Amino acid sequence: MPENSEDTARARRQGVPGLRLAEDTPGRPTAPSALREPAEAGLPRDRNQAILEAAEQVGVVLKQGGHRFALAGSVAVYAHGGTGNLQHDVDFCVRPEDAVEVEETLRAAGLPVRHPPEDWLIKATCFGQDVDVIFELAHRRVTTEMLDRAEELPVESVRMPVLAPTDLLWSLIAAFSEHHCDFGAVLPIARVLREKVDWDRVRRDCGDEPMPAAFFCRWSPSSAITTITTTARTRCRTCCGTPVPRCWRARGRCCGAVTPAWGSPGPRGSGAASPGGRPGSSASR
Repeated sequence: MPENSEDTARARRQGVPGLRLAEDTPGRPTAPSALREPAEAGLPRDRNQAILEAAEQVGVVLKQGGHRFALAGSVAVYAHGGTGNLQHDVDFCVRPEDAVEVEETLRAAGLPVRHPPEDWLIKATCFGQDVDVIFELAHRRVTTEMLDRAEELPVESVRMPVLAPTDLLWSLIAAFSEHHCDFGAVLPIARVLREKVDWDRVRRDCGDEPMPAAFFCRWSPSSAITTITTTARTRCRTCCGTPVPRCWRARGRCCGAVTPAWGSPGPRGSGAASPGGRPGSSASR
């Protein structure tokens, strides 16, 4: 047994001759210097900066190609004034009929493009970051009207079309489902963009889907306090007076009319509901 160990150690010291790194292989094509990975062109300051640089580069490529598109996702929130705490990739919206031409433009610019199992997007890589080119938002096709509503905003030093705040919030809220329902990720975005969003249209476009309705039970755009606790101390003042978690008669439209069950007024109200009834009743007096 000791002899085998010595042979293994000797083999490791000697190494395997004739091997070279894949990127040094003669004749292998390399990516243009502007689109090289961070390991080749120098690491960005941090992950957020790498995502922003990827958004700038892909935005310039799409603009030069003459394509209709709009920036979406966390980078779009950043462009509208959100925080710089970005998510894991860059999202762009294009019309389904433009997908093939957009893919050809990205490949011509030296970006690797691949087709994931999902049939509503293609993926590219820029500066080591994932770039999603999306044809559908919340199971609805990206339309010309949606791209027409996009606003041209600066993303770092590059101006590009950015999804309108109303469409951006709708795409996040309408995507909620029984398997994906992280309100905590969307509430800060709703807080930042609340003055720019047409909330009536967001509610109307979400329809009667239960998960978006649950979100609106917890979110009041007209209140400085945007997270409403759903405990027994919170009761609906407009429909049935029962605790908000069990109040579905308003289908999520009672979010701005809740009051702590005792003690102080709620976001919109001036009265306080008692544990036994709605404000203004004999039980609350």
